[in-house]
Amino acid sequence: MGGSVRNSGGRRRVFITGVGIVSPLGGDRESTWEALLAGRSGVGPLDRFPSEGYGVRIAAQVRDPAAEAVGEDPELARYNRFIRFAARAAREALADAEARGARPPAPERSGLFLGTGLGGIETLGRGVAQRLGAEADFDEMEILRTFPAVTALRFLAGRHGLRGPAASFSSACASSAHGLGEALRALRRGEADRLLVVGTEAAIVPLAVAGFANMRALSTRNEEPWRASRPFDEERDGFVIGEGAAALVLDGEEQLYDARPYAELAGYGSSEDAFHPTLPDPEGRGAEEAMRRALADAGLAPERIGYINAHATGTPAGDEAEARAIAAIFGRYTGDDGRAPRVGATKAQTGHLLGAAGTLEAALTALGLERGVLPGTATLERPQPELGIRLFRDPVAARPEAALSNSFGFGGQNVTLVLVAAEGNGGPGA
Repeated sequence: MGGSVRNSGGRRRVFITGVGIVSPLGGDRESTWEALLAGRSGVGPLDRFPSEGYGVRIAAQVRDPAAEAVGEDPELARYNRFIRFAARAAREALADAEARGARPPAPERSGLFLGTGLGGIETLGRGVAQRLGAEADFDEMEILRTFPAVTALRFLAGRHGLRGPAASFSSACASSAHGLGEALRALRRGEADRLLVVGTEAAIVPLAVAGFANMRALSTRNEEPWRASRPFDEERDGFVIGEGAAALVLDGEEQLYDARPYAELAGYGSSEDAFHPTLPDPEGRGAEEAMRRALADAGLAPERIGYINAHATGTPAGDEAEARAIAAIFGRYTGDDGRAPRVGATKAQTGHLLGAAGTLEAALTALGLERGVLPGTATLERPQPELGIRLFRDPVAARPEAALSNSFGFGGQNVTLVLVAAEGNGGPGA
């Protein structure tokens, strides 16, 4: 079973045993992974609503109709798309954990943590439009659909018999990463034996697109959508809004028996920039602090990290601040140090899933550790040389011992997670 990296003080170890994904690259885990390694882009014309009057006409939309299908569950038809995405990803993750040999604990020892940045904005936006255009006609569920804890948490917990700890997190782009970190702590404390952590978002709606566009946060490369999300590139001009969900099953070590985990979730660090509502601290001090805390929590020195899935949304200020934070911890990369961690940004292909980005990128990092392939930054053409980090474009065959997954949200909310390769997957003791 899992990796041989110790948690200091004999703490309970926590492993990722199941993964479910709904993304702009595919409606499930394997189709997303295949598209990622093939270099395909999930970014295309925005056709979720008429966008001719918008300065931004591109988005990373979920195209697989099965990803939000109601199937034989009539209650699901009452909820909006962020819950449907979550339901699909959760089902896949739990089935995956079972297939990989992880034994489910009693319902009272199984819980659910949910992360979403904008949650029911689809319902909220529709209500605003109705009030502006005509007399509103709401059913009794309208207001409840905007609250993740009332709808998504209750729905998922009820469907899967999860009666243990439950919580929802909303910290902008760090929401679901906070969910993973707090789940790690809860499992270490013995509050549960299994936690399902779901990040989900469906915010490609006029209200959100107009808001981010007016903020000048979105890319306007409308004529070349596949090149629009350009983390760490000299020509980056903003992020591409995306949607989808990712779910991870976290099990305490006693649940593994003969299971085959993807990776160990070994460290969690969080911080707050306390700087600006949308801009990061230009020196990356908050991001640096989150990474240092995560490494300390995992008991790992920086040289043990071989890969970083960067937050890297493609905004000029955000990418530069993150690069400075990475260089402050790992040293400036000058092109001749093979020990420096490789830095990739999967948002180049998936777009930015906002509150769901944390679980999606942790899931992709875990898959990379298990399968010995590290995703790069597929749209990288002109890397900014002064960033001082080890960037790469195409997927690389490598089996590092450990990796970081960064999630940094508006308002300066920073989360870093440490994932360690499991035994037999190229990790320590393999």
